Amino acid sequence: MNELMEKVDVLLSELDKQECVVEIKKLNNKLLMNKELLDLIKEYRVTGNEEIKDKIISDELYSKYKHYENEVNFLILNIRSKLKVINDKKGCIK
Repeated sequence: MNELMEKVDVLLSELDKQECVVEIKKLNNKLLMNKELLDLIKEYRVTGNEEIKDKIISDELYSKYKHYENEVNFLILNIRSKLKVINDKKGCIK
């Protein structure tokens, strides 16, 4: 069990070094500090106004964040596919 925990720690360390992970953490902090953008997002959730959505999407910081979010999701999919090969099992395991 200790060996598994050590390997998980190594994996986490390697993930923290990935460019997409580093960047999304930075951008997340910047987004959380951007009160104007957060207010637009809150307003869009309530109203569903397409003009507000366009303002959010056109925000450069938000666009970069979404780009790196996709990169992180691809990284997760890659890890899951490799784990599936190791486990030789399909689907979710309960």
